Amino acid sequence: PYEDFSGGEQFRINMALRLGLARVLADREGVPVEFCFVDEGGIGSLDPAGVAAVKDVIAALQSEFRLVLLVSHIPDCQDCLPVQINVKAGQDGSTIEVAA
Repeated sequence: PYEDFSGGEQFRINMALRLGLARVLADREGVPVEFCFVDEGGIGSLDPAGVAAVKDVIAALQSEFRLVLLVSHIPDCQDCLPVQINVKAGQDGSTIEVAA
């Protein structure tokens, strides 16, 4: 049963199912999928090897999609895409920094 898998294993299963379903639906409708959004939910439950595997998947997605966006608070994941948009909370509101 799905519930018997660890949090990291569930994250990998969820990611694989979502990517596969998106591809199937896009192919069936004949519509190209240009954007991929990945939320970090669950990456924190992965061991270092799992984080490295997810980073490899995200890097590979860049060849399939025009734009890949990763929402992450995990420092190890922040360097897996060529451009980062960092949002930092401050006393006077949030600031945005773009790093390439």
